[in-house]
Amino acid sequence: MNFRRVDASQFDWEGMWRLRGWAFAHTRGWLEFASGASNGEPVYAVLEAEGRVLGYFIGSIVRRFGLRLLASPGLGWTTPYVGLVLAPGCSRVQALNALVDFAFGTCDCVHIEVVDPAFTAEDGARSGFEVSPELHHVTDLSGTPQDLERRLSKSVRRYGRHALRYGLWVEEGRPEGFPEEFSQQAEEVFTRQGLRPPPTYSRDNVRRLIDTCYASGDLLLLRVRGPDGACLATAASIGANHLAYGWGTASRTDAWHLRPNELLFTHELKAWQARGAKEFDWGPVWSYKVKYGAEEVPRWRLHRSRAHWLRIGRELARTARDMRLERLFGVGAQGPAAPWRPPSGGEGRGPEREAGA
Repeated sequence: MNFRRVDASQFDWEGMWRLRGWAFAHTRGWLEFASGASNGEPVYAVLEAEGRVLGYFIGSIVRRFGLRLLASPGLGWTTPYVGLVLAPGCSRVQALNALVDFAFGTCDCVHIEVVDPAFTAEDGARSGFEVSPELHHVTDLSGTPQDLERRLSKSVRRYGRHALRYGLWVEEGRPEGFPEEFSQQAEEVFTRQGLRPPPTYSRDNVRRLIDTCYASGDLLLLRVRGPDGACLATAASIGANHLAYGWGTASRTDAWHLRPNELLFTHELKAWQARGAKEFDWGPVWSYKVKYGAEEVPRWRLHRSRAHWLRIGRELARTARDMRLERLFGVGAQGPAAPWRPPSGGEGRGPEREAGA
């Protein structure tokens, strides 16, 4: 099997969406939004074997210090994962082997990174990738609304009732004015902590998110309003197929005593459950998310370089990124964990292929 690169205009979106493994990160709107923040070269490819289509790949080629890197999600996409969408029965290990050949051959890259929630650590390691865990908090949305309610802590339910007694209520939709309200509240939260808001939450970026994703129905915008109609908190989340992702939340610091966040997050989870999502991904682990029924789930970052010194450079860059996250949010990306190693034996090609890549 091998990957064949195609232009975006020739990419079979409908064929990919007929498969089970796609999520919000594989939709046209999200990819337009995510790739717009990067100067990368979009890559669309079809996995084929003996004339049959076995899957699809979307990523981006970027240049760093004159070197070509293939990443999915692309660097600068502010997207937790993209990866491959494979047909039922297609070997994930063989697909990764074909992707390595595609990256180092067709794309003439020296490094490849993939984050795909469908892949396991063993899949990556058996294909010669280094594997790093990135823990996410994920809330299970399966079952009934009553099941979801039971997953929430007593304090969340209590403070949600507290907010309702104060006359707070949640409004869905209405993108008009949302970028200004969200970015202003985000700036207030960061400023209060002596930090500069990241560009991700700027007014222009929020507006671009709405312009690219709202019309499809994949983007959920929420506001918590007070008794006088004032906007006290905002949230934006994206979802498609079985998975929803919390993109961002902000609130007015002078309204925290009214507990708008408990009301907001509870409504967000219930809204996505009603839309058919089975999981809500909160992003990197953070202690407050546990009270919303979130559990730690590893998202495996698979990375492979054609030379050892490239791996060392990557770890240095990762450490610098984690330090920035620590300053911004008080949390890192779980730190530089030791690479995962598989049990001996099994399918695939191991690290020894590195020298001949």
